Amino acid sequence: MYVSDSDGFRMLDSLMREDELLFRLGVIHLISVGYENLTEEAVERTILVIEKEALEEDEDSIPVISPAYQIAILKMAAKIREVPVWELLKFISRKVKIS
Repeated sequence: MYVSDSDGFRMLDSLMREDELLFRLGVIHLISVGYENLTEEAVERTILVIEKEALEEDEDSIPVISPAYQIAILKMAAKIREVPVWELLKFISRKVKIS
């Protein structure tokens, strides 16, 4: 389920370089819901809920975060979850600037 330490560090670095804002939001989401709760099944269920709610919204409503971006955050969190929590925390402490 988890990748090795060095592979995890490389993967996290790559994800952060691709889209740092999405990476940060993914980390926040993962920490908010927890490693144990962010299972593949939970991700799939949540995507279905987001898509259903998007179809039911008023045409005049303007969401703060688009359903597509909500799903992107969720998928990013799921990718980050592949790295053990201590490896993620080590990566954050070394590579993620906190202002």
